[in-house]
Amino acid sequence: MGKLNELKTLIENYEERKIGLSEIISLIKDLTQKDVTQYDLDNYSASQDLESFCKVLLIESIKDWENIDDKMALILINEIVNNEIDDSVILRNSKALEKRYGKPQGTIYSMIFYDGLDDDEILIELKKDTIIRL
Repeated sequence: MGKLNELKTLIENYEERKIGLSEIISLIKDLTQKDVTQYDLDNYSASQDLESFCKVLLIESIKDWENIDDKMALILINEIVNNEIDDSVILRNSKALEKRYGKPQGTIYSMIFYDGLDDDEILIELKKDTIIRL
């Protein structure tokens, strides 16, 4: 059984009350190296299906986000734009880019899906210094 199916089965067992909260949190941590809360487990279905939730938990973070250059940033932005239905790619890439450029969570999502900026425009906006110094 692959990790995706294993994780789906674990969460389904939790939802069917075959596994308790502390046990499922521990099992998910062992499998994904990510922390989840009861809120995450009880409310993911309001915004995504079980498979999407599991993919978000299983996708590896971009560890060397400090080293993202313009070329890599454009690749990550392009992956987001071309994978609009894959939450795991959107979240992984957005998180790395927002950390790299010191932007608040949700910045990339807004630029793509609300502002309608293209890849190059997003990179230009990311590179702007928007920090207010007092």
